[in-house]
Order: sequence, then structure tokens, then C-alpha cells
Amino acid sequence: MKSGQAITLLRAHEAELRAVGVEKLSIFGSVARDAAGAQSDIDVVVRLSPEARRGGFAYIARLDALNIRLQDILGCRIDLMAEPIRRDSLRRNIEREALLAF
Repeated sequence: MKSGQAITLLRAHEAELRAVGVEKLSIFGSVARDAAGAQSDIDVVVRLSPEARRGGFAYIARLDALNIRLQDILGCRIDLMAEPIRRDSLRRNIEREALLAF
């Protein structure tokens, strides 16, 4: 999948994703660089609202449900990360490559 196609699909579902607490959503990695192969997953990073980040195991369940929904929207495997990204090298890589959907 090309980056523009992924961004278009995600933007088409912005209202739905915001309703479940997604404040910001970007893609990064091979799809963002338009270097993905046929079997590539899409690397997604989200910032969730404070309310969506609460709840311990409920938070984990929300991330899992979001991952499944994003896979349905994009039609492929997703590697989902939630901000804040604590590992400096990974955070810098994401900041360098990220394409903002919303």
C-alpha cells in the first residue's frame, strides 16, 4: 500500500477513531516511505485522550480493539504504538518519518 492511500483511508474514518479516543494518528516506516512490499505491515502511532489512556487492563483492551479496527480499515496487518514513545531512538525515527493522518 502507498502512503497516500493509507492516509486517505484513515482520514475517511477520522470521526469514528476520534470517538474512541484517538487524538492524533500517524503512519511511519516502510509504508510512509513508499517502500513497502506486498506483505508489509503498516506502522501506526497514536496519541490517545487522557480518558482513553485510563484503566489498566481496560487500556490494553482499547489498544487491542483499535489495532483490530485499523487492520479492518486498512486491510492489512498493523503494528500499533501509542505515545509517549519512551525509547529515544525509536521516537526520533518516528518523528523523522511520520506522516500525519489527523
